[in-house]
Amino acid sequence: MTSTIRLRNGLTTNVMIEQRFATEIERNHLADTYLFLGGPPSRLKEIALQCASQLLECKGDIYNHADCTIFDPADFGIDGLRVEHVAQRNDKVQSLEKVLRYRALGAGYRAILMYDADRMTIDAMGALLKTTEEPPDKTILFFTATDLSALTPAFISRCRIWRIAETPADEALRLAASAGLSDEQYSR
Repeated sequence: MTSTIRLRNGLTTNVMIEQRFATEIERNHLADTYLFLGGPPSRLKEIALQCASQLLECKGDIYNHADCTIFDPADFGIDGLRVEHVAQRNDKVQSLEKVLRYRALGAGYRAILMYDADRMTIDAMGALLKTTEEPPDKTILFFTATDLSALTPAFISRCRIWRIAETPADEALRLAASAGLSDEQYSR
């Protein structure tokens, strides 16, 4: 069942997401799979990392947390994740199946982040269906995507979708000015 949450524009969007996610943790109302949709990819990655940090109660570097695994196509030097990143087909390629073989090292949750889901191959999305529907206990999957139309309906139906609005032009201009950029520099 898909549930969509629209988050409004502004500097407070990350704070709103943090509060919303904290409420879901507190109420034990976590979804198995989250899809952060819209906005620039770097911002979506930041939001996914923020939620994973909160879930894992990570105070330090989330990239080195034992219960957090990140699948970033940019790190692999590819456009989008492929089926071998989901199902173990090649021992030299990190796969979700390999990661999920073992329990979380801590007593709490495990977070799996998979970026640019809208650039994943159809086969990879198909290979994810069973895992997104019933991930192992205390495993939360976080996906990012800028475009919903590139995702299969079956994949979408298994995600709790949080739509992240892009920063409005007037706010982007204000942010650029606060960073010391002139209007002309911002326009370029």
